[in-house]
Amino acid sequence: MAVSRRLASLFILLASLTACTSYHDQLIAKGYPPAYADGFSDGCQTGKQAVNGIGYEHKDARRFAAEKPYQQGWDAGYAQCVQVAQREEQQRFIEQVRENRESAESLLQRSRTR
Repeated sequence: MAVSRRLASLFILLASLTACTSYHDQLIAKGYPPAYADGFSDGCQTGKQAVNGIGYEHKDARRFAAEKPYQQGWDAGYAQCVQVAQREEQQRFIEQVRENRESAESLLQRSRTR
């Protein structure tokens, strides 16, 4: 059971990182400057990992200090992806509570029939 949860967590992390890459491509396609898209992608990765407890910061400190579009993109990506990751985490929690409740109800019904 612990192994399956670890695999699920890894899958979620990889899916999150893939989503950040697609944000980068979408921003470029919409005409945002590459520095903004780079910052958004880095901020998004950092935000999702912060919520998932990994805590590794993806930030090019030199670019963040020197390039306003990178800084703006990083801040926007972080904020957006933290919100998305928090909603996903909340949904997983709600599903786990529901599964636990259903399991408890099932056990209670079985014990009554014996």
